[in-house]
Order: sequence, then C-alpha cells, then structure tokens
Amino acid sequence: MLKAYIDASWSGDLIVVGGLVHPEEVWPNFEPEWRAMLAQAGIKDRFHATEYWSRKGEFMRMKESGYVALGQEVRRLFAHYKPFCFVCVLSADAYQQWRRKQVLPILKDGTFYALDWCLTLLIHKINLQGQGDGVEITCDQGDGREKISEDIAEWKTEKLRENTWRFPGYPDQNRAVRFGFGSSREIVPLQAADVVVHTTLKWSQAQLKGEDADQVPFFNEMQGVMSIHPLFTLEDIELFHRIEVENEQRHKENMAMRPKR
Repeated sequence: MLKAYIDASWSGDLIVVGGLVHPEEVWPNFEPEWRAMLAQAGIKDRFHATEYWSRKGEFMRMKESGYVALGQEVRRLFAHYKPFCFVCVLSADAYQQWRRKQVLPILKDGTFYALDWCLTLLIHKINLQGQGDGVEITCDQGDGREKISEDIAEWKTEKLRENTWRFPGYPDQNRAVRFGFGSSREIVPLQAADVVVHTTLKWSQAQLKGEDADQVPFFNEMQGVMSIHPLFTLEDIELFHRIEVENEQRHKENMAMRPKR
C-alpha cells in the first residue's frame, strides 16, 4: 500500500495543491524523526512552512542558530527519505478564462481542478512498487472543501474500475483506493505536505518574477523526486486539456481494437 498526503496553498493569483507519497512501511520511521526534530527545536504545535519563513508563531522567539538548524533538519529528512513529491500550480485567473470558454459547466473553484490532477496521478498513474499496490490518500482538513473532494476521489476511482485496459506500467484497475481527511497536528506527514506546497508556491512566484527559482528554501531536496505541473497561463491549461482529451480518445481506440472475450 502507498500512502499519500495532500495539502493546498493560495497566494494572490496562484493555487497550489500537492503533497508526497511513499510506501506505507516508510512512514513509521519518518514520523518519529519528524516529531523528534520538532521537540529538539522546542516546537509544541507543528511545523507550518509559512510561519517558519515569516518567523511568526512559535518561530518568532527562536534563536538564529536554532532556526537555521531546524531548516537544515527539514532538508535532511527530505533528502534522506526522498518521498515522491507531486504538485499542481494553477493561475486562478487563467483557470477562470478557460472555464468561461467551456460548453459544459465547470467548477468555479480552481482548487478542485488542481486536486483533480493530483488524484489522477495518485489513483491512475503512481506505481512505486507493483501494479497491484493500493493507495491511501489523506488530505488536510478544515477548508470546507471535503464533500466535493470526496466526490472527485470517488469519481476517479470509478473511472479506474471502468478502464479494463491500462497503459503499460500503470496500476491495476482493481487496486485498493482509500480517501480521507485528517489534521496536520496529529498526522505528521501532512506537515511535510505543507512544506511541499509552500515551497512550490515560492518557486512559482520566483519563476513568474524571473528570479532564480532554484534558490527557494527546501526546493533542491525535492527536485530529484518531484513532479511539478505548472499551469500559469490560459495556453498552458488549453494544451494540458487537449492532451488529456487525446489520451482519452487513444484509450477508447485501444479498447475498441482489443478482441472481445
């Protein structure tokens, strides 16, 4: 079983949804090390990336040496465990432009569009161990988007079951899929997912400003095991949508060519 953790972030025009995934046997080792890191730094609540970077909350009173050491330990854990990180970055304005051009009604909140990409990756494509491996997905709770998120996950799972033919290397259609929500205060890997999405948000902002995005804190530790799906413009979204439609058409053609039993 694979275990994935998803978080979201918003700033200005950008929507970021993403997280990280690893085989389930990895997380029992990761979690106590993360908790030990927080205890060593004197963090009683949780690691929250925006508060860390802005030196707010519990990070406000930290000495510079402790602050630097904490960041180094976050980097060490990501570099050591190498979770596969996945993120969709969406321009809210470009999404609304694209949405208004569609014939069929599309959800107004672009967060669900970005989540859809993440769930497609996790349910239909990610296969780290074997084709039959299941996936358990946990999202950070509390933003009021739970019901629609559950509906998207259920729909993605139904589509998985319907696809009797799979692209080579993709997971089996009968793989187990579990989807739920939790609090980052209790579920440590959600704090790591928070680091992934906020790091990607800063990377995206740097990209759009023409700055050196590779200098964003924590980004280098994720770069080798990361899938970033940037949809910054209307053209990006239209290209992605066209590729998705073509893949679906190709899938139908392959199904039609298969001999009937």
